[in-house]
Amino acid sequence: NYTLSLQPQFLLERAIDGETNSYVAPGSSINSGKTTQPITAADLFGLEAELTGKTLGWDVEINADLSTFNPLNIADGSRYWGDLKNKLDIPLIGEIDAHIFGAYRYKAWNGSLGETDIYSAYGALLEKQGNWRWGKLSNNFLIRAGAGNYQAESFTSDNLSDLWRVNFYGSLNSRYPIWRGKPAALTPEAAYRYSPVAIVPGLDFRTNLRASLSAYSSEVNTSQNTITFSAGPTLTLGTFSKPFLDYTQLSLSGGITLKEGESPFGFDQAVDLGTFGIGINQQIAGPLVLSAGIGMNVDPASIYYGNIINSNIELRWQRRSYDFGFYFNPYKGIGGFRFRLND
Repeated sequence: NYTLSLQPQFLLERAIDGETNSYVAPGSSINSGKTTQPITAADLFGLEAELTGKTLGWDVEINADLSTFNPLNIADGSRYWGDLKNKLDIPLIGEIDAHIFGAYRYKAWNGSLGETDIYSAYGALLEKQGNWRWGKLSNNFLIRAGAGNYQAESFTSDNLSDLWRVNFYGSLNSRYPIWRGKPAALTPEAAYRYSPVAIVPGLDFRTNLRASLSAYSSEVNTSQNTITFSAGPTLTLGTFSKPFLDYTQLSLSGGITLKEGESPFGFDQAVDLGTFGIGINQQIAGPLVLSAGIGMNVDPASIYYGNIINSNIELRWQRRSYDFGFYFNPYKGIGGFRFRLND
């Protein structure tokens, strides 16, 4: 009933550099600064593993990410996370997803704060998703409630905070079409020449409303409550059926957050209370497409004003049945090659 997937890795950049700055000094506390260390042969190899299956009606997924086999660094070079999922039918509410989760050294990203580590976590949550239409307005929602114990980086110091966290989260996405054009002829030579779905020109207005209520078991009974509203247009021009510049999609979004209280953790601290984002997909020639996006903190009262809170760029060769491309995320410092088969 289980499938184990193993992906051995050879760390090429580390082999070229002859050193690594990914870990704290051996024997140091986890929250001390990372140091540059000479590598051994065991530092050149890594492993990603995934175990999936089903037990007693629960879907099981366990992941491991090891970036070294050096005994001095393996505790700091290993990340593990897992999830047990089951569907429950509750009267008056309907079907919901129940999760039991656990993690060790889970990497999280939080806007202007960048990368933060959750050193350990375990808990449970209930989640419900759904969608509906109201005339031309299409909506989808997510509601989640959970509780867990977290040992994670503190927001106010370099120490780790070990606290219980109870959280309620709700999100509502809505889309309203303002204008619709016509796609190209639904043939492999036209609408499906470069895309698995027909591109329809148009102008949509999208909104997102979300709320988060969190309480923590600190001595002063801290809590953080936020409500966020973001909105903006998405304009699509062209049908992606001609050889040059026949597909442009431009998205703009602005957001504002109202906040009460503070989180003792860094991973869920609300710091970007005013945001602006822009994204573009542009056909250059034939199946060659450039995609890029950036998000910024635009709250003039914030010490993080002007900070990049996410970014990405990808040059993609896109066809009906497959696409591949090179991507780079400057915000996370991650780049690579991606290949995808459609259907």
